[in-house]
Amino acid sequence: MAESFESMRRRAYLATGESTLEVGGKRVIDRLRIPVTVEDPRSLSVRIASRRPQGQVAVRFDAHACGLVMADGVSARSVRFIHGQSADGRLGVTGVGEGAYVSVINEYLEDGEFRSGGGDAGMVTESEGRRIHVRANGSKPYDRMLFEDVEVWIDLDREVTVTAGALDPYPHFPFAEYLFFESGSDTEGLRGEELQQSVCVRNRSGAIGPKLQEVLGAYHAQGKRLDWSGDRVVQLCADLEEVDENTLVERAREAGVCLMRVADGALLYEPR
Repeated sequence: MAESFESMRRRAYLATGESTLEVGGKRVIDRLRIPVTVEDPRSLSVRIASRRPQGQVAVRFDAHACGLVMADGVSARSVRFIHGQSADGRLGVTGVGEGAYVSVINEYLEDGEFRSGGGDAGMVTESEGRRIHVRANGSKPYDRMLFEDVEVWIDLDREVTVTAGALDPYPHFPFAEYLFFESGSDTEGLRGEELQQSVCVRNRSGAIGPKLQEVLGAYHAQGKRLDWSGDRVVQLCADLEEVDENTLVERAREAGVCLMRVADGALLYEPR
């Protein structure tokens, strides 16, 4: 059996710090990043298509050090376009901070939830002028080299005026996502986005380890939402009206694991 893209990507990242793959003459990435600056304001026109049944695949746009504004004027940090429900649309970019970018991630429906990564998930891109064409796989494509599970066309323009601003650490308050994880050779010396990416490419079918069992057990007992778990890492969604961030820090300290806030990549606790 051929080695999966997920396994190849994890091995490449540990060896070189890069998760981009070269497979069969194609450059395979796990997500597209569109840089945004105050000097180059952008809005994104989006169109998606797929051979999959409606509602089975989606494309998610996440704002980093900036914000997104949907066509109806609603602001968001993350917007999902679902095939068959929202085949096209426009996103404005606002509140641009230092190092801002918009990431584009393809998703697939699994066990009633949209997921990304894993297996042979990946995307290839082409660009011409201000248009980007993305073709992507879910985790189990019919032929992983065809990249035909979903297609996305993104047109960039200058119609949105942006202003400098800081990244909101609580964009979906009172709900916020956190990563509890054990440090290792793959996280040594990393901070911010690099640290978060290194943790998130860990094997999602791996064991979380005894240090995280107590953390996970406490959340299961309270009926909290578990986003995902894997090799020495657990991502959880917390309701900050029920548990404050200091409690989460104390829980990480007691378990002897690291704690990161996902929205802004802040490392809230690290064992010494």
